Amino acid sequence: MLDRTAAPPFNNIQEIIIKQPEKKRLANGIDLYTLQSGSQEVIKVELLFHTGKYDETHNGSAFFAGKMLAEGTPDKSSNEISAIFDSYGAHLEIVPGLDHLEISIYCLSKHFQYLAHLLRDIITKPSIPEAELETQKNIRLQSLHVNNEKNGFLATKFFRKNLFGPSHPYGVILEDEHILTTTQEIVKEYVERNILNNPFTIIASGKFDEVVVQTIEDLFGNISVNNTVPIQNRSFTPSHDNLYVEKSESVQTSIRMGCASISIDHPDHLNLLVANEILGG
Repeated sequence: MLDRTAAPPFNNIQEIIIKQPEKKRLANGIDLYTLQSGSQEVIKVELLFHTGKYDETHNGSAFFAGKMLAEGTPDKSSNEISAIFDSYGAHLEIVPGLDHLEISIYCLSKHFQYLAHLLRDIITKPSIPEAELETQKNIRLQSLHVNNEKNGFLATKFFRKNLFGPSHPYGVILEDEHILTTTQEIVKEYVERNILNNPFTIIASGKFDEVVVQTIEDLFGNISVNNTVPIQNRSFTPSHDNLYVEKSESVQTSIRMGCASISIDHPDHLNLLVANEILGG
């Protein structure tokens, strides 16, 4: 039996082996990266869309567009979609970001070919029902009110606004008025312009067989994709001024420091992200 009263021995790391993924280009130009890893028959398949808050014309549209993808299709309601994932012990995760929209599914490898059809429907024909949008707006409002009581959230909010300015997508923070004025038409417009028929990248990792790869090729390789989507370039003049915000009755202090650095299309961008993670995130 393992003696949990004794600390494990200390060992120096002799070698770090980072597995390299295999890359394949599907018939429609979508890149598929596969990485075989792990001993359990589980898989994560991630669809990475190159769009986010940066492409907004209405503040909040990118966030709600991502959240609404799984809230209904022409032949399935949000409850039915959730029930299908639950019945297979799978998890669907949608993360709208500043520059990317990440849609990930976690499941047993043997179940992926059944769930892949639903995943395809979610990204190709979301119905964006108005009732579900109102529910998502109420959830976001409550979450925002809770976060606005947290010093760390407020510090990040004012830091970004001060650095990038109130007119840049990175500096505009979602507020009550943005949520309340987001309509079904605004969300649909964002989905149609930035998600439907737009290019994306697929990353499959875990332990899986060729059936999974073939399923991805068959279902996602025939989606009509427009590979000539224009890239927006929104310039800004960074402000590196000091900013102090007082919050009454607060017993904590939160500090944010930073400056404008290299852009996301710089060849060293990924290296900087890794270095930043090593230094503490």
